[in-house]
Amino acid sequence: MALLVARAEDPRLDPFLPKDGVIKKDRIHLAFDAERKTPVWTAYYYDSTNADRKLSREGKSFRKDIMVPDSSSPAAYEASGYDRGHMVPANDMEFNELVLTETFLTSNIVPQNPKVNRGVWKDVETLVRKLGRTNELVVVTGPVYEKGSKRRTLMDGTVVPDAMFKIVHCPKERWTIAFVVPNSGIAGIQPSIPMAFEVPWLDVEERIGVKFNFGVR
Repeated sequence: MALLVARAEDPRLDPFLPKDGVIKKDRIHLAFDAERKTPVWTAYYYDSTNADRKLSREGKSFRKDIMVPDSSSPAAYEASGYDRGHMVPANDMEFNELVLTETFLTSNIVPQNPKVNRGVWKDVETLVRKLGRTNELVVVTGPVYEKGSKRRTLMDGTVVPDAMFKIVHCPKERWTIAFVVPNSGIAGIQPSIPMAFEVPWLDVEERIGVKFNFGVR
């Protein structure tokens, strides 16, 4: 069994992320929305280490994040019709026991439509891994709450997002791509083509009200 390693924040992320309200874990940084009980965004640095997938997620269970007391309860998702949707994918953290475990904390999940989570969203995550074979990447992921949309909640008040976003930035080559996938069965039944959900990354900033530092605007 792999040993848990000492916590070590990842300074490679700092130049690209907001400075305020950041919770820094081992290889994962995030900001949290206490009112909605979901992350605002999560971020991690993808390099060759992430591709060294030696561990298994078998036997891992979701747990409340004691560092984030306003995070949801795993039980709130039971019989809700929604998956516990990872923002930082567990599959990208199978190189380290501690970091893998942290992806199962409730500070890293949102209520996600099962067809989306297991369909096009999974394919977006796979595309990131393909890009990461030849590039080092900053990957930022989180929920989108559209203005004026109907508020849907789990039994503990966790708010269901209207969509999920993922921004992928390559510092060396200086390119950035982004995706917004609706959190509905419509996205789940469409042909699973991640590029069909590509949007300008500046549009993501506008929709979530957060500015990142990915270069020229």
